[in-house]
Amino acid sequence: MKPKIILNPNDIVTWLCRLVAPVSLSNEVKRWFINNGRKYIATHADLEKVKYFINDKDAWWMREAAIAGESFFVFKPYPYLESILTLLLIYIKNLPKSESILGSTLPDALGNALKWANKAKYKKRIEEDPEGIRNVLSFEDGFFWVQLDSEKALIREGELMGHCVAEYFEDVEMSQVRIFSLRDSKNKPHVTLEFASSRVVQMKARFNKPMPRTYLKYVVSLMKDMGSRCLMFDEFFHKRKKIKTIDCFRHLNEQGLFIGQEYVAHIFELPDYFEYSGDMDFRSSLITRLPLGLKVDGNLILEASNIKRLPKELKIKGVLDLRSTKLQSVPSDLFVGEMLILSKSGIRSLPEGLTIDGSLDLTFTQISSLPKNLTVKDNLFLTGSKVRWLPEGLRVGGRIVY
Repeated sequence: MKPKIILNPNDIVTWLCRLVAPVSLSNEVKRWFINNGRKYIATHADLEKVKYFINDKDAWWMREAAIAGESFFVFKPYPYLESILTLLLIYIKNLPKSESILGSTLPDALGNALKWANKAKYKKRIEEDPEGIRNVLSFEDGFFWVQLDSEKALIREGELMGHCVAEYFEDVEMSQVRIFSLRDSKNKPHVTLEFASSRVVQMKARFNKPMPRTYLKYVVSLMKDMGSRCLMFDEFFHKRKKIKTIDCFRHLNEQGLFIGQEYVAHIFELPDYFEYSGDMDFRSSLITRLPLGLKVDGNLILEASNIKRLPKELKIKGVLDLRSTKLQSVPSDLFVGEMLILSKSGIRSLPEGLTIDGSLDLTFTQISSLPKNLTVKDNLFLTGSKVRWLPEGLRVGGRIVY
């Protein structure tokens, strides 16, 4: 297969180095992995096709390729590629000393790794360590969560799941992280979860694949049991063809709304009149809408997000932060208990008769007039706005700050 022309080949090497760095392999084997991985990605990986514009400063072969109508690509890592290469590293690490990977091509090695992973002896090779696991939460359908405390328990989890969780033993031993495994009634693991600083940092299915949606309810129950509401992780389930790279963390509130800063994978639609106790922080996300009648018993932070409109009957007990958004209007039945922040937003007008139970921040907006019968029960901030006169029926409980 002819290698693709990749405009950022150094990114491939950097990514492969990061992938192989934590694995205990010889330098010779690591070089084999990086060199063959680079070739494999250039020939087999899903790469993003881009337009290339001829530049006199580029290499002669690139200019000739462009003139000849060749396609150009950009490398961006994606979860499936990472999962199969991680499996390969686990396979290499477990090879007997009498066998060497150095004479193999990477596609052949991957095929052997997949066969190895599917063998029954691979699944049963390591016995469970009863003293290294603790049952923390059980469910009526037979599923249960265990916490993995020993090195043997972590090794077994990594072998059965096809990932490198065993590398976390030192962090577990020093109580820097906690590792949990979701098991079924036959004690087969389905999800490995990393918990640190009161947050979920990672949730992985087999071979480092994103966790299927069906297991979300078990994660939510575990978080509730541990008194944590915030989940944070770099990957969750998505469609690889639509999202090829996820290089920022994600927030998942305890009801399952999944929002990213660079990409959004919509897990499922929240129901209308959904109620949430706590803060929702979706700043800098691509979220564009909210469910009808959403009620948040805390703050809703949408600063610099892609929100396009607010739903009717939206009720926010705390602060509604919409600064630096392109939102141009708000619904007339909006309820905000503490403060509505529209600073530097695209707001153009406010509905007549709007009532804000706290303060209203319109600083540095393009809004030029206030609606009739506007009620702001605390302070009204107008610094940097285009408002030059106050309307009939305006009621402000605190100060008006220009």
